[in-house]
Amino acid sequence: MQDYDPQSAEAKACISQPAGIHTLAPSPTNPRKSFPDAEMLEMTESVKQHGVLQPLLVRCWPVNYAYPGDTMPYYEIVAGERRYRAAKAAGLTLVPVLVRDLDDRAVLELQVIENLQRKDLHPIEEAEGYGLMMDKHGYTADQLAEKIGKSRSYIFGRLKLLALSPDGRRLFQGGLLNPSTALLIARIPTAKLQAKAIQEITSTDGYGDVMSVRRAARLIQDRYMLKLAGAPFKPWMDDLVPSAGSCNDCPKRTGNQPEIFDDATSANVCTDPDCFQAKRLAQTAREAAKVVAAGGQVITGKAAEKLAAYGIQNYTTIPGYTQLDKTCYDDPENRTYREILGDDLTPTMIEDVQQHVLVPVLPNTVLAEKLQAAGLRSRDADREADEAKKAVVLAQERTYRDRLLAQVRDSLADQTLNGESQMAPDLALSLMRRIARRLFERAGDNDTLRKIIGFWKPTGRNYTERRDAILAAIDSMNLADCWRLMIDLMVVGSSMCNDWSMQYEPRELIEVASLFGIDAEQVKASVIPEGTAPSATAEKHAYPSEAAQAQETNRAETPEGAPEAAPAGETSTAENETPPADAGLIETNEKPFAGWLAFVVGDQVRVRANAKGPTGKKRKCCGREGVIEGKQEACCLVRFGPGRDVVSNLAWDEIEKVETPSATETPATDIQPTDATETSLIETDEKPAHADCAERPYQHPEHPNLRWSGRGRKPKWVEAWLATPGNTLDALKPTARCDKTADLFLEAA
Repeated sequence: MQDYDPQSAEAKACISQPAGIHTLAPSPTNPRKSFPDAEMLEMTESVKQHGVLQPLLVRCWPVNYAYPGDTMPYYEIVAGERRYRAAKAAGLTLVPVLVRDLDDRAVLELQVIENLQRKDLHPIEEAEGYGLMMDKHGYTADQLAEKIGKSRSYIFGRLKLLALSPDGRRLFQGGLLNPSTALLIARIPTAKLQAKAIQEITSTDGYGDVMSVRRAARLIQDRYMLKLAGAPFKPWMDDLVPSAGSCNDCPKRTGNQPEIFDDATSANVCTDPDCFQAKRLAQTAREAAKVVAAGGQVITGKAAEKLAAYGIQNYTTIPGYTQLDKTCYDDPENRTYREILGDDLTPTMIEDVQQHVLVPVLPNTVLAEKLQAAGLRSRDADREADEAKKAVVLAQERTYRDRLLAQVRDSLADQTLNGESQMAPDLALSLMRRIARRLFERAGDNDTLRKIIGFWKPTGRNYTERRDAILAAIDSMNLADCWRLMIDLMVVGSSMCNDWSMQYEPRELIEVASLFGIDAEQVKASVIPEGTAPSATAEKHAYPSEAAQAQETNRAETPEGAPEAAPAGETSTAENETPPADAGLIETNEKPFAGWLAFVVGDQVRVRANAKGPTGKKRKCCGREGVIEGKQEACCLVRFGPGRDVVSNLAWDEIEKVETPSATETPATDIQPTDATETSLIETDEKPAHADCAERPYQHPEHPNLRWSGRGRKPKWVEAWLATPGNTLDALKPTARCDKTADLFLEAA
């Protein structure tokens, strides 16, 4: 773009002529002060090759101008200083010039307009040019806007940049501030506050980035622009700080300079925090003087900071004082203390050291007296009275319970004669049931309780239902079952072990076994051969081994659970076999629950029709039959076909055994009852009927429900019975035991 239009009328009136470069000098009023080196090198190379193609606009050097050197130059460069510098650097002695007769006003006007056409003119240099035109030649903002074709707010925004401090100008020209942030800084009235704002805006964050223009504007509005509407003084007062005058007429109020503060949210905003603070302190001192003159007390400075170091808010608790404008929560109407007591008060004034305002308060002792005189009772007093009443009731309740416990213990002592219990059977049974219930409830949810539930085999679809079934059956348990459940709760935990606890003896289990005359070493020798390392049999103590599980699968059972009949001519070898470690477990004729002990590897199983996966979605394999490939405590692996057709994570309650009837099925009269006719798991105190004894060839000595027809492989409870020396099958016949069933364990109590 050309510096000067040679086709204009003024240019045609002048004639281009050569001038010695030593006769020219830059104009002292030229707004452009910066000439980047890279651009000047580029222009110098162009001048070396092509010369100066565009003549410089000059005028005769004014006599009232100071000399730039030792002698007065002939011409002042009005426009074209960059071409002059490039020609001088290129070594030229002559340059083309246009000599014109111009006054100072016209020169400055041409310089500003010509430089505005250059995109690299810095905003500070542009602002200095506007300032010269307004200060020396009387231009107004409207005239400048019309002359250069810019808006009025643009002119004021550029002029406001002149309010930047020297450090601000240096950073702006160095590129650390852009025109937007520089204008935000320039609107802050004092150099001290400008320096603080510049430090906050130009500091980098953790990513090395500086603050954006939007964040910088928000920061300055929040910290350096104060709303006059919330000021503790009246903005129209002009006698608080006489040198500052009234805020309404102050040029630092945003409403008085809308062209500069066009982004302000309100016209009543002070942009001079120092002046605002001075007026606030003056107002505080004036109010304090009035309080002291009226006989009141004022607490300021260090004393106020000691009471409330972080200022006074509605939620602030001041030691020994209460704010009058704070809500009284003892009042049913939630009024403030001032509204309750009225304005006829002489409060104590405490200075808020953060806001520098005086806050009216009353000492707590004075406030309590005035509230009582006003007929308002403190809720704290009511609360203390309620606490005293509760303490009396609590003491009475404790005395009652201690006395009741003492009488219960005395009653227990009365049931003893010469060290022998004289307790009635029904009372003993009730107490045993309550003790069993309490122990069962406190057992929690752990592996021990799960193993106990596995022993008792209650009905239920899952663990929770089976646990609740045992809990519900305790109220109808007989004395024997109560003893058995309490023994289970006491010793089952000792029977469990793992790879690190197997090195310790189950002391509690051994001690209880010795009370019943059981030789623990003999039982151990029957399971663990002499010289075998304990680690080799650790798994056998926790769960049945895989070999034992595989052996169980060879026992084909009828659909009703009756054992397979032995082939003709063969006798069962169960009497000669060593009882398994879990031979003492009680079996019922119910279907076992779907769990770890109920299934073994190799079992033929079927996926239940309503089986659902962990997400609650019905499984695709419902109804399919397969074989158990592997076991875990919570699930199993089932193979449905050859190859890789294996489904994992099938829960135990999602599968059921597929029973295959034996070829030599026992008569229907010997088959144990089906699910529809089988009785409850937990035995009651009722005596079995004698008429039923003939239909039960062999029955459990403690549970009449458990019976065996005498054919096929013996159940575990029969094997456990025969494992004890002196026990025979004849002793299990109902005719020999039905008369003793009712009193079997009553004598033990």
